[in-house]
Amino acid sequence: MIEIEKNVPIPPPNRTRKGGRPPAIGRDAVEAMEKMEVSDSIAIQAFIHKNTLYVFLARERKRTGKQYKMKAIPGGYRIWRTE
Repeated sequence: MIEIEKNVPIPPPNRTRKGGRPPAIGRDAVEAMEKMEVSDSIAIQAFIHKNTLYVFLARERKRTGKQYKMKAIPGGYRIWRTE
């Protein structure tokens, strides 16, 4: 299960490009995102291709109306709910 974390600041944007193999987004990540409140964040500890996450977050935005921001961290990505 993915833990929801509160009050983790959003770092400044990084303009580098990194690739990776895009595995499927797990159902546990979707369930955690449904429970998130504004300014909560989750860390996905996997090597997910950035474009896969962008598509996933865009679909979640359209489906739920919630806004998200993501940033690469060592070993995966962190996703914040912004609205």
